[in-house]
Amino acid sequence: IAVVAEGAERGHRLRQASKGRRVYIQLDGDVLEAGLLATEYQSLDGLSYADLREAFEVLADHEVLGLEIAEYEAAWLDGRPNQPERLMDAIMPVAQRIGSHQAWGRD
Repeated sequence: IAVVAEGAERGHRLRQASKGRRVYIQLDGDVLEAGLLATEYQSLDGLSYADLREAFEVLADHEVLGLEIAEYEAAWLDGRPNQPERLMDAIMPVAQRIGSHQAWGRD
């Protein structure tokens, strides 16, 4: 398993690390910047939605075996509902790939 650390050219490094591999993606919501998504734990130095979108654009170029989203709460502690629209936009490149016939090896 390759680990791609924070820093410059993360998308390029992710592409190199995953080149030629099938991928299964587990996304924990608490890896995002604090305040972006209601999760039990908030990460002060987390990913932005732009960072997440960049990673999912890279991963969408691979054979995606599956996608799991964890650490997602329906509401903030103060009762405000979680609004997943920006999260959904960020993961859309992979979601579309999973939903396509090509992703399942069909014509």
